[in-house]
Amino acid sequence: HIYIFRGLLDFVQSDDELAAVIAHETTHAAHHHMVFLLKRQAALENAQAIALLATIMSGAKGSDVFNIAQGITLFNIAKLNGYGMQAERDADAGAIHYMMQAGYNPVGLLTFMERLARRPEFVDLGIYRSHPLDADRIKAAKDLLTKLKVPIDRRAVTNAAKAIVTVEK
Repeated sequence: HIYIFRGLLDFVQSDDELAAVIAHETTHAAHHHMVFLLKRQAALENAQAIALLATIMSGAKGSDVFNIAQGITLFNIAKLNGYGMQAERDADAGAIHYMMQAGYNPVGLLTFMERLARRPEFVDLGIYRSHPLDADRIKAAKDLLTKLKVPIDRRAVTNAAKAIVTVEK
């Protein structure tokens, strides 16, 4: 299921931008990103358990066991979020392809991400970041649109002012 909240509907400026979000989330489902992440998480948890057991069996002090557990936890967070960022990149690219196949203008993904990038509340969370940096996502979208020979006409998918030319006698 993909749920659409009013905040998203208030944020998008066209059906193309809404289609971009839905296509992005559809790509996550179609490419089984969550299943992949859960398998990776299980493998990391098994490795964590083995490392902690080995530390305890070696006679390490409780504080050393705690410090190793914390280090492993931080490593797991960074590793899983790294996989998550790969999934986000794939979902962005997949969204462009799905939009083209469905008859939507894939520039809607670009304009949506550009508007998101202008949010003043964004803080880089380092290893806790689950998505690539906005600038990297925007560049990747532009590069793919260019490669696919899609004209980047932002006015076609946003509320930007549109010039209308009329001939009068």
